[in-house]
Amino acid sequence: MRDVRHTIGAMLDRAMHKGSHPFDVADWQASAVIMHPIPTMRRWDVEGVASKKFSSGADIRFIFVTDGSASHSVRLDHP
Repeated sequence: MRDVRHTIGAMLDRAMHKGSHPFDVADWQASAVIMHPIPTMRRWDVEGVASKKFSSGADIRFIFVTDGSASHSVRLDHP
């Protein structure tokens, strides 16, 4: 997974150095679905994008993805 992230990061860096812009001004007003690992995990990059899109009038929906394995410290089926 680290190699994939590194490769994607390098591709984005190259694109930015070529003068391309990740978001056009009109893109901030487009609706978005933002997938996020869990509601308690703070991600400033996600919150920054959501805040900017929201202030531009975009309709935003969040999907929190978790398997729930860390949600309960004590399982109910085991004493």
